[in-house]
Amino acid sequence: MKIEWIITDELRDVSKQEFDLEWNGIYGYFQMTINDKTVGYFPNREFIYNEEGNEDITYWLEELLQANKKLDEGNEYKFDLLSLNLVALEFSKNDSVNVRLFYKETGETIWREHIEFNKFSEEIVRSTNLFIDTIREKNLSLLECNIIKKLIREK
Repeated sequence: MKIEWIITDELRDVSKQEFDLEWNGIYGYFQMTINDKTVGYFPNREFIYNEEGNEDITYWLEELLQANKKLDEGNEYKFDLLSLNLVALEFSKNDSVNVRLFYKETGETIWREHIEFNKFSEEIVRSTNLFIDTIREKNLSLLECNIIKKLIREK
């Protein structure tokens, strides 16, 4: 499993107060690959100045942390994809983590993959830690924002 993301929002001059009042997430590109199946989009090229991605990275990380927690407790978990509003991801665990991307309306499976739980969990925590470190580098005050504090608590 591999999670890739890049923040395209400009965060350097955003205050904690402004962020908590006016922002609902941190946006950019986000992609998750399990074996040979991929969801999301991460461009494999140089970025253009002022380029904007449309994935809410904080939403992805929050949901994946919740999936990790629920699976560890023996429960299933699913969440809707914001940028692909007709599909969702579903996670369940037997001997390994079963991940299914499916159409919400019909339940039809787009793809299904399996991964060891420890690899799944480690990649989610690694990516979340890297995200928090990146926020720390871009704007230390944002670590006190509600969305980021939630990520810190849940990892």
